[in-house]
Amino acid sequence: MPHGWTMDSARDVCRWLLRYWFEILTTTAAVAALSFAGHATLERFRTRGLAFEDRIKLAEMLFLALGLGTATVVRAQMRQTATWNRLLSYHQFFDDIPAPHKVRALQEVLMRLGISREVTRAAALTEAEVRKFLEDKPSDSNKGLTARRVLQAYLNDFEELCAAVNAGVVEEEYARAIEGARVINTYFGYQRFIKSLIAEELGQLEALNRDPAYRGPRIEKYRSKYYCDLKLVAIGWLQRREMEEAQRERREWLHRRKQMNADGTPRRVD
Repeated sequence: MPHGWTMDSARDVCRWLLRYWFEILTTTAAVAALSFAGHATLERFRTRGLAFEDRIKLAEMLFLALGLGTATVVRAQMRQTATWNRLLSYHQFFDDIPAPHKVRALQEVLMRLGISREVTRAAALTEAEVRKFLEDKPSDSNKGLTARRVLQAYLNDFEELCAAVNAGVVEEEYARAIEGARVINTYFGYQRFIKSLIAEELGQLEALNRDPAYRGPRIEKYRSKYYCDLKLVAIGWLQRREMEEAQRERREWLHRRKQMNADGTPRRVD
């Protein structure tokens, strides 16, 4: 492995090759066609000149190279257009995530339930606070909207964004740069609430299976869809952030190491 390279560098190169394999293949083929046509033409010209058939073959090779070059340019344009459309999709459909009125409603609910802190990954909901959300009843004071419904509406906005990311509708790197921290804090901050919804749904399905009056198909395997896309994106982005932080720390360590002598003393720069 070349000096200064790491496994992450090798993975980046492999990812780049997989992404641009078509452009690499067509460009290589076009260069090969031009080289072959130029060499063959030069050899025939030296020996006996260019006959009509030779000119036809030369034209065919030139058109082949031109076609491959055109295909490469078209593919690159299509890729750039698709990337630009995914960038615009975020601002067209998810620029206001979560909706301001849902943020205000959730803030009012948190204050009503006695939760004064901002819920994040580092300050997630406790089991007691989750019970407050689940046991909240509609009343005149909350205008008929329970804390559970308000929080679910808030989480639904993030679920829609993450579903768009997983479907490729939104450019993931761009969305991660803008929404990464909020997505991670939202999922892990309210993770216990989401797990409570899943457990509640599972209990309802098990009760349905035990009901002798139920005549539908038995549910043997259960996999909840509650905020599945939010979970996948949040966990993936958290892992990538931790990996990037580890890479940054390693680069800083390597840089400091280069500035030191073998005995650990700072290297003098004359």
